[in-house]
Amino acid sequence: MRYLMLVIALFGVRSLTFYLLERQFPHLIIPLKEQEPDTPFYTQFTGEIISGEGASNRIYTEILFDVPESIKPTACKLEFFIDNTSPKWLFGLHDTFAFNISTLEGIPNKDFDSWNSHPDVGRWVATFEIDREGHVSKTGGDAPCAVDGPVGFLMTPSDESRVGGYTWFEQRYPLHGITLDAGTEN
Repeated sequence: MRYLMLVIALFGVRSLTFYLLERQFPHLIIPLKEQEPDTPFYTQFTGEIISGEGASNRIYTEILFDVPESIKPTACKLEFFIDNTSPKWLFGLHDTFAFNISTLEGIPNKDFDSWNSHPDVGRWVATFEIDREGHVSKTGGDAPCAVDGPVGFLMTPSDESRVGGYTWFEQRYPLHGITLDAGTEN
């Protein structure tokens, strides 16, 4: 019996290893503000997700990535990093805050997208949870690579009724913010 379990463990379960080819940062970060439902806010250097803070005060964020065809990825993953070496990362986080990321059925447009006018939301991709110490946990994360063009996502609170939110800025060094990691699996 133990031998059979060992054989299944060694040969019957396929494990995939992800090899990073390139880390992409969002080319667009577009806030969608419920309080100003018809106003486009163009692209920003910061992202913001807010929920449960009163009537008409929710904020979602659209993001857009472009994966170069030259790297030929077979898999892409969304990641969220926090540089928690400084208190600057913590904005409006009372306990933990969780947010979902879903695909968009169209391409975000920085000049026109608003709370009332943006591409339809597609499938769920990931849920990220941030605790008070800045630790990030992830459920899901496998994302479309779209090497033939850009791919857009919408970031929304996981629990709309819970008071809270998170504001972050994108930074390469030290790594801080949302990324799309393009690579291969085998």
